[in-house]
Amino acid sequence: MIFVQRERMKFGSYCKHLIACKHNCESALLKINELPMKPCGFAVVAQEVRRLAGRSAAAAKEIKDLTKDSLNKVEEGTHLVNQSGTTLEEIVVAAKKVSDIVSDIAAISREQTVGIQQINGVIAQLDDMTQKNSVLVRDVATVTETLKEQADNLNDHFDFFKTDK
Repeated sequence: MIFVQRERMKFGSYCKHLIACKHNCESALLKINELPMKPCGFAVVAQEVRRLAGRSAAAAKEIKDLTKDSLNKVEEGTHLVNQSGTTLEEIVVAAKKVSDIVSDIAAISREQTVGIQQINGVIAQLDDMTQKNSVLVRDVATVTETLKEQADNLNDHFDFFKTDK
């Protein structure tokens, strides 16, 4: 936008330059018309006309060059704007892809969280079962010891009734 405004300002200065050239030509004509009616040489008038024609030609060439330069800059600006539009479209597409990837990561993270919670639940159950098994093993060991003692007592009682034959 700034580029366009700058070019408008340049175009305005070109127009002012054209108006100044027109004014110079008109003032030169006035000077010629204001010359005393005394005969002045054709060479003097021709010289003034040549000088004015040279200034007009130089101004016209400068205006033409400035106009070409302005047109080139406008074309370059248009090209840059088009490139910017394309780049912005690519950025939007890339941002959409990143957004999709982040959404996928969030969904996977939620699934992993559920899986980890399930694993934690199973580990807690295994720990509880291990503790219960430990208590049962101690109880079985105690019962086994008691049964061994009772079996030894029974053997002692049977030995009492044993006859040697």
